[in-house]
Amino acid sequence: MKGAGHTNALRDGMVGDCAARRANETAHPVQELQHNFLRTKLDAKTRDLGNMFGSHMMMRRKMEEAILSRHQRLPGLKSEFVGLSTLLGRDDDFGFEDVLDDPWMRETSCMPLHDAMEIKLFGKAL
Repeated sequence: MKGAGHTNALRDGMVGDCAARRANETAHPVQELQHNFLRTKLDAKTRDLGNMFGSHMMMRRKMEEAILSRHQRLPGLKSEFVGLSTLLGRDDDFGFEDVLDDPWMRETSCMPLHDAMEIKLFGKAL
């Protein structure tokens, strides 16, 4: 007989127990800092602009950032966000993806354009 609170570890495995423990764990503080680094840096720069030039500059910067982050290309094509990267000062960065294998530079596409558009409009490929 099987009770409501009993689980069979041989049949079900320990996966459910591990997943429950991982859900309760918190992220490492360094991992959290790395995850929020760019946002923290941008907020600090915005505060500095507000202190130097007034609150209108903070609002203008936030407005420009919001406008430039909304502009996107069709699904399936990579949005470069050239204006946003220029505003944020990331256009001068030279990373490994500029030299090594960038998946967007490959000749074959990951997903057909029609499937990507269906996912954007309907939430799934039809």
